[in-house]
Amino acid sequence: MAHNWPSVVQVSPGLQETHRAAIHVILRMRYFVAKKRFQQARKPYDVRDVIEQYSQGHLNLMVRIKELQRRLDQSLGKLTLFQTSSDKAKDKGTNTIGSRLNRMEDKVGRYSMLHPLNR
Repeated sequence: MAHNWPSVVQVSPGLQETHRAAIHVILRMRYFVAKKRFQQARKPYDVRDVIEQYSQGHLNLMVRIKELQRRLDQSLGKLTLFQTSSDKAKDKGTNTIGSRLNRMEDKVGRYSMLHPLNR
C-alpha cells in the first residue's frame, strides 16, 4: 500500500528525506484516525445503550415533573385542601390547574366578602 504524496514533494522539494518520511508518517496517522472515526460513525447503535439513555432521560423528565407538581401544590395548595365534599362531587373530572386556581380565587373572594377590611 504505497501512497504517493505529491503535494508534499511538490511544495517543498528542498526537504531532507527524513523530514519527508516524518511528514508521510503524520499524514498516514491522520488518515487512519479519520478512517477510524468514520467507521465508528457508521457503526449501528447498540440497542442496550439507546434504551439506557432513553430510560435515563425519562427518569430525569419524571423528576422535573414531580418537582413542578410539588411547587404547584405548594403555591396553589393541594387539590383536596380547599375542596369541600360538595366541591369534590361537582368537580370530579376537573383536576386541572385552571380549576384549582378558580376554586382558590372563589374561596378568597368569599372570605373577602365575609370579612371586609376594617379601616
